[in-house]
Amino acid sequence: MTKEQVLLLGLLSKALFKKPAPAADEVDWNKLLMEARAQAVPILAYEALDKEAVPADVLSLWKQYSGAVLINNIRVTRNHAVLNEWMKEAGIPYVSLKGCASAGFYPDPICRSMGDVDFLVYDKDLERAGKILEEHGLLSRGGRHPAHIEYFNKRDIFELHFGVAGIPEGKAGDVVRGYLEDTIAKAENKTIEYGSVKIPSVFHHGLVLLIHTCTHLTEKGIGIRHLCDWAVFVNSFTDEEFRAMYESKLKAAGLWKFAQALTQVSVRYLGADPKPFAEFENSDPITKALIEDIIAGGNFGMKDSDRVEQVPLITERKRIGSNRGNVITQFIASKSELIKLKWPACEKHPILLPLGWIYFSFSSLIGIITGRRKSIKVKRVLDGASVRREIYKKLELYKIK
Repeated sequence: MTKEQVLLLGLLSKALFKKPAPAADEVDWNKLLMEARAQAVPILAYEALDKEAVPADVLSLWKQYSGAVLINNIRVTRNHAVLNEWMKEAGIPYVSLKGCASAGFYPDPICRSMGDVDFLVYDKDLERAGKILEEHGLLSRGGRHPAHIEYFNKRDIFELHFGVAGIPEGKAGDVVRGYLEDTIAKAENKTIEYGSVKIPSVFHHGLVLLIHTCTHLTEKGIGIRHLCDWAVFVNSFTDEEFRAMYESKLKAAGLWKFAQALTQVSVRYLGADPKPFAEFENSDPITKALIEDIIAGGNFGMKDSDRVEQVPLITERKRIGSNRGNVITQFIASKSELIKLKWPACEKHPILLPLGWIYFSFSSLIGIITGRRKSIKVKRVLDGASVRREIYKKLELYKIK
């Protein structure tokens, strides 16, 4: 890690857990600011800064960025309360995922960078909930996604979920789905500054957080913001409380080692309280590789454009954590799955799959030729994907013993 990255982690440990930040010797302050932005933690880092040590021009710019993020946080938080009123008036049971639920574990909730409003409804209410969003001026983005429909206007995005994204097929996925069946039924009412919102129970929130982190980690990347979400969440438990609520269930779902590793990273690099449950054999190289991977990608892969090209070489939505024998077989399987998602007819009639390969390969080539798509640095993408595959393999994602 660079000096700026080490200092950023120290600033976050100060903001989140009141730990002393490391000395800021010979730091490039502009690089530090850019890193905080790429990791989607500018406000948290700004709050912990020794303002007198920062050059005036950088401090002014940092304040502007933080102010813009703060305004967005307020708007998205208010949107959660507005959504609650819409769903309440229509009599539609729902629960908001991540967002306000995650922010509630922060020392100051408004400092948690917000994205969009994700909420889950029962299948039977999906169409009606969509119509309500449209009645309030939101448009459907269209396209296909395995777990949600996106609605938007000029400033806001609402993701209407009919499932929790990222759950693989197979036994582990079935176990997780069983845990999530009563997520809406056990939703809790939370009062926020702008009204009320329905959030998951503590157990369901932690599980959704873990699934979400796992999914995006193996895709474009999660960035430090997602790690902060887990750090403040797990820090709210004693070791005994976390074990009682999660150990047997996460082991049954193949997510226990991932929870251990994320917690170890939170303890070692963000200053969360040590948790004996998170200790496991040969943890040092795994946690070191994991924090470096998190930082390298940035928030949803913001720092490294190669990561989006690496995704088909690493994972499939239906087989998260179950890597194929090598990157080539993984690529073929991943691309075939994507074609089936875009052309559902290929799922029912596999004979059409070669046509899908021809069409989408030709489309990608045209995109590169016309400049609408970046050319791919094949060796760099392959090398990066291979390194990441090895890291995720050691996390034993969704592996049931």
